[in-house]
Parts: sequence; structure tokens; C-alpha cells
Amino acid sequence: MADDRDSTIRLQLDLAPNQPGLLEGLDTWLRLGLLSEAQVRDLCQAQLSCHLPPQVAPALASGRSSTIAPDPALPNATNPFIDPEASVAAAAEEIGESITDFTPTE
Repeated sequence: MADDRDSTIRLQLDLAPNQPGLLEGLDTWLRLGLLSEAQVRDLCQAQLSCHLPPQVAPALASGRSSTIAPDPALPNATNPFIDPEASVAAAAEEIGESITDFTPTE
């Protein structure tokens, strides 16, 4: 008869990280409830990932300044996603018209 005090089973697998079907198998075990999301995440972070070297911004690597000069063709450009109403008003002001309605006139 099995001992009810210790209801966990310890399972050790020796697999190559590049084994075909490894991720599919982990997904299957996850769907079957044999592994939790946290266990899969921990396993993948510990065994199936590597650290990337820090990247240097291209402008800084070449010694040039990282600031971008504004385009002279767009002297009063505004970001329409920050304040769409201000963007429409600025565009209307630039062309010398006031926009009061977006429906075409007949």
C-alpha cells in the first residue's frame, strides 16, 4: 500500500535543450496539469535561455551625438497621439483656416 504522507513523485529527465518536441512536450504536460506555468517558466529560464550581451546604441558607438535634429520641412510638427485636438488646431492654423466640422460642405 502506498504511503499517503508523501504524495509527490520526483521525476528527473536528461534531455538535450535542442531536442525536437521538447517545447511541445512541456506544453502538453502543462495542459494536462502535470506541470504548472511557474514550473515551465522556471525551467525555460534556467535551462532554455541564455544571457544576451548588452547592446551599444549605434550613434554612441560611433562617437556621434544621439540627438536627432528636427526636420526643417516640419517646423511646427506636433504628435497627434498626445493631443489630437491640438494637432488639428495647429494644422488649421498653419494653412490659415479654422476647421469647425469634418463633414464635407455641399
